[in-house]
Amino acid sequence: MFKKYTAFFTSLFLVITMLPLAITQKVSAYQNNSYFNDLKIGLVSMSAASISMALSGDYTFNGKVYPSGSILSLTTDGTSILLNGTTLNQVNLVPSSNSNLITMTSGTVSNKYMGSFLIKVLNGKLMPINNIYIEDYLKGVIGYEMANNFPLEALRLRL
Repeated sequence: MFKKYTAFFTSLFLVITMLPLAITQKVSAYQNNSYFNDLKIGLVSMSAASISMALSGDYTFNGKVYPSGSILSLTTDGTSILLNGTTLNQVNLVPSSNSNLITMTSGTVSNKYMGSFLIKVLNGKLMPINNIYIEDYLKGVIGYEMANNFPLEALRLRL
């Protein structure tokens, strides 16, 4: 009987002493807004001396709108970018809609990307840098990294 009273009063003592700490602590979710900004991803695997981009949707570059279906041919001389015959320091393509896609071809590799693109010359090659919303990025990465033996419901996300 004595053990029960001792355990009860010890527990009560701990609750009473900890209660002021629990009441005065302010707890909140992670609030850093920079965490929720767009991601900038350098596509090293697509880096090359020449890149072709097919636009699915309208994109803006230097105030000029390139309509859906346009094909942009980018090459470099090692220090600057040649876009359809015009010499530039960098290229920044911004989609008119979040659902627009760019099909980028570098050599024999061809991939589709969402988001805007900044293209610079790095080490004598064109370096495409994809600027994409974090949730759109995760949708693509998770689907790409799943094997065919994953559960059916998970694989449906890839479609």
